[in-house]
Amino acid sequence: MKEYRVEIEIDDEGNITADTKGFHGPVCEKTLDELLEGIEGRKEDKKKPEYFAKEQNANVGNLKNRTHS
Repeated sequence: MKEYRVEIEIDDEGNITADTKGFHGPVCEKTLDELLEGIEGRKEDKKKPEYFAKEQNANVGNLKNRTHS
C-alpha cells in the first residue's frame, strides 16, 4: 500500500513550510490548501516534479495539501 505523508515545519520566526510525500498532481495542492486553511500570510508554491507526474491508482481518502513557506 502506498504511503502519503505531509511534513509541516514551523521555524522560530513562525514561518511555515509544508511538503507532501507520495502525492502526484493537483491532489497534492488541494490537500495542503485544506490543511493550511485559515493561516494568513504570504504563500509561495514550489511545485516538485511529482506534481507534474501522473498519479497511478491513488486513493487518498479524506486526506487534506501545497508547499508553502
